[in-house]
Amino acid sequence: METLANPTEERTDEEPTDDAETEYRLRWYVADLAHYTAWSSDFGVIENLQDQYQHDPTHPGHDYAIERRTTEGQR
Repeated sequence: METLANPTEERTDEEPTDDAETEYRLRWYVADLAHYTAWSSDFGVIENLQDQYQHDPTHPGHDYAIERRTTEGQR
């Protein structure tokens, strides 16, 4: 299930332009409440957090997913 923090954001399947930047964040649930990391352009950082959280027996989360968005670059 794909969700956005801001419902006014739109996703497209169009190719990003040269000045576009891809950002990632981790989403997980604790009970029925969704939690998110901050957006980051470093996929490796988000991927490592997902791995750490999934394998930490004290982390109460479940249903981990990495979300992606493309943003226009600063002009």
